[in-house]
Amino acid sequence: MNLPRRIVVMLGSEGEAGAALEAAAMLASAIDARLAGLFVEDQELFDLAGLPSMVAGTGGPARLTPERMAQALRDEARTCQRLMAQMAGRAHLSFEFMSARGDRRTLLGEASLKGDLVLCQASLGGPAAAEVAALARHTTTAAAGVALIGPLARLRTGPVVAIDDGDEAGQQTIALAAQLAARQHQKLIVVALAADQKAAEPIIARARTIAGHGADLATRLLPPDDLERLADVLAETEPCCVVGDLEGRPFTDDQAVAQAVRAARAPLILLRRPTM
Repeated sequence: MNLPRRIVVMLGSEGEAGAALEAAAMLASAIDARLAGLFVEDQELFDLAGLPSMVAGTGGPARLTPERMAQALRDEARTCQRLMAQMAGRAHLSFEFMSARGDRRTLLGEASLKGDLVLCQASLGGPAAAEVAALARHTTTAAAGVALIGPLARLRTGPVVAIDDGDEAGQQTIALAAQLAARQHQKLIVVALAADQKAAEPIIARARTIAGHGADLATRLLPPDDLERLADVLAETEPCCVVGDLEGRPFTDDQAVAQAVRAARAPLILLRRPTM
């Protein structure tokens, strides 16, 4: 497969940017991609700032005006840009940074190019993982895939988990997961979604072929729609990241994506099927 050429990080006013930027830098280093930060000055915030009832901070009753909101977001964007520059410098990565005001759905779609992997972060005080998954799924239609990171995620060493239901798109899922595992000197765990061992055998055989003879590979067999057992496997293995198929089982459902993000506490990369 052709590996993603850019890791585009979606940044905004809610939550901490550090975890998202660290995850993006880790992925970019592993696949030799460029970093791109997209800081969105959400138009909805400016609309709220214009309401008479809005106040700024806790230091007094000063009214939160669109001008104060604009300054606060500019300051936050500069902080995010400095963090990205620091992380890119440490990892010897090239990077770009964009800041724009408007609707985040529109801006994210416009910023995503063919071959990009778009990373979005769910936050405790902002959008939940299912909402973020829906945004990424339906907005970044040109991108090669999306990556989601939850509010409790942490970067760590650990295996790379690939989830494969046996369809054609599973080839690129295994290929990317094997690349990530090899670059980071980690075990590759292939979770074969199949009804029984006989159905899982071709999935596992294909994974071994794609990963290569020298790969440190382990396998798990799970029923295709058993989300509870999948969540248990992700929590137990403590992966550094998880790779799956955005249009395959079980990730066609945004709630299943959210459950996997919560269980893994690591970046969840979901690839689109390649277009001709």
